[in-house]
Amino acid sequence: MEYLDFFAASHGIAATRRPGLAADLLDLVGLSDKAEEDVNTLSRGMKQRLSLARSLVHDPDILVLDEPAAGLDPRARVQLRELIAELGRMGKTVVVSSHVLTELEGICSDIVVMDEGRVAAQGQMEAIRASLTSDRAIRMRLVDEDVDRALAVLEADSRVSGLAVESGRISFSLEDDGDAASAELLSQLVASGVRVAEWRIDEVGLEELFLRITQDTTDQ
Repeated sequence: MEYLDFFAASHGIAATRRPGLAADLLDLVGLSDKAEEDVNTLSRGMKQRLSLARSLVHDPDILVLDEPAAGLDPRARVQLRELIAELGRMGKTVVVSSHVLTELEGICSDIVVMDEGRVAAQGQMEAIRASLTSDRAIRMRLVDEDVDRALAVLEADSRVSGLAVESGRISFSLEDDGDAASAELLSQLVASGVRVAEWRIDEVGLEELFLRITQDTTDQ
């Protein structure tokens, strides 16, 4: 509590407001039960969350975080991602610099890709993904082993390519025409009597997007 009180005072926040502000921030980052603990006794993950609380004492609109998950254990990384997502829902703009791109998936809406000191791509993640991918990777699992019936439907669709079968699971690429294309194909399979137990669309992740973007700039 004293730690946050000190930084709140340095930002000119009135003494009457500081206790309540510190309590609210500790609650936000999930450290209310550590309010009276010495900072040096906290784990690395707790210190990261406390640092975020410190950065919020003056209620900034923009937060810049550099490799915030570095050195954290899996549980602490999950907690940090959840906290960053919550800050976004609160209307904060959170700029995160990270080499561990998997840590950013699911919480970022816009990305900037830097390659050799210059901006290689920037914009909404979904728009960039759409511009770099012409198809969707789909995996399906059948209730029974009636693979032939499913293959007959898939092979008849010109949008399908790269069919592979393994242990009752079928994977393939579908020409990306939005959600309607995959929904239509799934309906065709069901109408043909194929019993589908699982239908998974594998989106291209941030790491793959980065590799494609930087490969494109290298080839230019």
